[in-house]
Amino acid sequence: MRRLAISTLGSFAGASSPLMNALARCTTTTAQTASQVESVDTSAAGATAQHSSPLLNNLRFRVEDIVAGQTRALAKAITMVESDNPSHAAVIGELLRAVQQARKAAAEKERTSTRNSVVPSTLRTVAPRIAISGSPGAGKSCFIEAFGMYLVEQNLKVGVIAVDPSSAVTGGSILGDKTRMERLSMHPNAFVRPSPSRGHLGGVTARAWEVMSLLESAHFDVILVETVGVGQSEIAAKYMTDLMILLVPPASGDELQGIKKGIVEVADMILVTKNDGERTGLAQTTLAAYRRAVQYGDNCGIDKPVLAVSSELGTNIDAVWAAFSKKWRRKLDSGELEQNRKAQQAKHFEAYFEQELLRRAKEMLAANGGLWGSLHNEVFSGQRAPREAGELALREVLRPKKWFQ
Repeated sequence: MRRLAISTLGSFAGASSPLMNALARCTTTTAQTASQVESVDTSAAGATAQHSSPLLNNLRFRVEDIVAGQTRALAKAITMVESDNPSHAAVIGELLRAVQQARKAAAEKERTSTRNSVVPSTLRTVAPRIAISGSPGAGKSCFIEAFGMYLVEQNLKVGVIAVDPSSAVTGGSILGDKTRMERLSMHPNAFVRPSPSRGHLGGVTARAWEVMSLLESAHFDVILVETVGVGQSEIAAKYMTDLMILLVPPASGDELQGIKKGIVEVADMILVTKNDGERTGLAQTTLAAYRRAVQYGDNCGIDKPVLAVSSELGTNIDAVWAAFSKKWRRKLDSGELEQNRKAQQAKHFEAYFEQELLRRAKEMLAANGGLWGSLHNEVFSGQRAPREAGELALREVLRPKKWFQ
């Protein structure tokens, strides 16, 4: 029976969950299979205090349904979290807080129910957040399909956030990556959510952190984040996930190109894709080039596996999971993962504050006799220098009375 991987940032101990069992099988041949435990019925978790906040009373889903892993409720919650409607901001904050409390209550109930069991009570663990990044056409969606199917066959529950670029002209997104994951998207142990980037830089969405938190609350064992096609310096995904896998297609550059790419420096693993058919020779040449390139990095590239895979044939997919498992276990046992998650929470707070501060400052200036539009027109016509107009806008926004009216 699949055991839940209940995520709490305060508890990073090892667990006898499907995830940890799968990791153990990859990292050691002497590990013994842990005792089986019954799944916890989180739908009855008492701390949901269903909609203790009036703001949540009108939602069309229940918080406990999210924690119970019901995909319909999860999908509706993600839609709410991704909303840019300013009136939803307070509701989203209350929703995330309520989900976190419900998740903690479910973890406490599980701990209590197993207190007298031979199974250790430290059953809680975090779900790995893995960023899958690479240039357009590198094979990200096809790899996630193959990798995700491998994981669900290991009895793991997989959540996928597929970020699709938004048009700079129309603002729309095709959201077509899910069509490349036909088998995975239909599997009962998988949930694939396409999301538009909406112009957010760095390869991910502005709300990716909250969406990952909801997926963890719904007890997904592994969370995969597919970024948009990225270049050399778009590394935002690295700083909101636990590990980053960079995909490079055959003939994607020589050794020098690998050294130049900033994204190669921060990636935890590099995979040369399309290692099949007539492309095998090119893939092997690229593999050798990137293995040489990572030697110029930290620890001479010892901690950065470079593998060649074929999503079409399923070649080396198990080796990717084994290499990931080794790095994940090291981060988990050393406490590095816990520190990274705390730093990411603080970073997300700063990013949200900056984003909302800018939005509300523009609204304030627009409401103040159209000052924002006037300054914009003066800069456009050359009447004011950009810095001068910026200083005027800042002085107006930072006037104390503006914040206390």
